[in-house]
Amino acid sequence: MEQHYLIFKGINTLTDLKLHIDELPIVGSFEEDKELIEITGRDGYLTYDYNSRKYQTIDVKISARNTEKLDEIKKLFCGSGQLILSSDETRYYKATVINKIDFDRLLRYYNEFIVTFAIQPFSYELRNEIEDITTTRQFNNPTNATCQPIITVYKQNNTNGVGNIYIGNETIQIKAIDEYIELDFALQEAYTIKNGVIKSCNSDVLCDYVEIEPGNTTIDFDGDILRIKILPNYRWL
Repeated sequence: MEQHYLIFKGINTLTDLKLHIDELPIVGSFEEDKELIEITGRDGYLTYDYNSRKYQTIDVKISARNTEKLDEIKKLFCGSGQLILSSDETRYYKATVINKIDFDRLLRYYNEFIVTFAIQPFSYELRNEIEDITTTRQFNNPTNATCQPIITVYKQNNTNGVGNIYIGNETIQIKAIDEYIELDFALQEAYTIKNGVIKSCNSDVLCDYVEIEPGNTTIDFDGDILRIKILPNYRWL
């Protein structure tokens, strides 16, 4: 018989806490955030698309046949972290526990409790390898959603680091590079990190942070740029 489990904040409910889950919920597609606007005197409606997706919630019913690790159970099921369901261990969700759980009462009388997770839109690939690009090439996004990569840009020695990066039809202009610059598409920020200190480089970069579409996209660069490394952060609808 298949044993279901989840991994939250790096803790496996089955192997680490000996918890039992009869059935895992199905995480459906994430709903688009749209508004239908009716106008008097006009047939039908207009659609306003906020170009975003809504979160969803899931409930997981968990049994604890051994409550010796009650303190660890309480510590696990609060806050936010990566959530992996055993039904698909190749992806994770960004999740937050949103319900208040009376562990002492529920485990004492019922040996079970329910955890409600708020799931942020998209599931993310656990396998997220850095791609090193030194010349013109095709970048393949194998998912069904755009990706928000982190791109690290390195300059040639003894140069100012002035150049352009071309991602499909989009151009990123780099005005200067000290040693390197990281472009974070999710945060829409450019920065470097030295000795654990983050330094903003937004003034050195002109970038719209356009997400990379599914399929093949040509990537190229010029000027003083030596190479770029892409952490894709692949995600799925």
